[in-house]
Amino acid sequence: MEVREALDDKEHCHTDDGEEICCPVCGATWLEEREGEFSSGSCQHLRFTLHSEGCDEFDFFGDWDPAGFQRMVKEAIENDEDADFIDILEGLEHPDVGGAILYVWRDDPLYQPWMLWGYNEVD
Repeated sequence: MEVREALDDKEHCHTDDGEEICCPVCGATWLEEREGEFSSGSCQHLRFTLHSEGCDEFDFFGDWDPAGFQRMVKEAIENDEDADFIDILEGLEHPDVGGAILYVWRDDPLYQPWMLWGYNEVD
């Protein structure tokens, strides 16, 4: 699957009082930050979210085969325990997940958490 950073002004947008991460297909808001408060949403394209602080804890959305996807991830990790997690995901091909949007918080040079939103362009 393709894993890429959120595009500014398309998938990562600044608003008057915060910022948003949006679906690249339909524009639905997946993550919204307003004045330091975060809220999340989904749409028919969203398949999973994953945060850097819980690399093995996917949150799944929609009607698809998340168990099969998790098996693929587990097998890939077992085959290459030294690989970067993002590289592992890039090496996967699952019919229900076409890509993932990555956002990295760069507020602190020593701590840069990231989040992934896996999606499929087909409803």
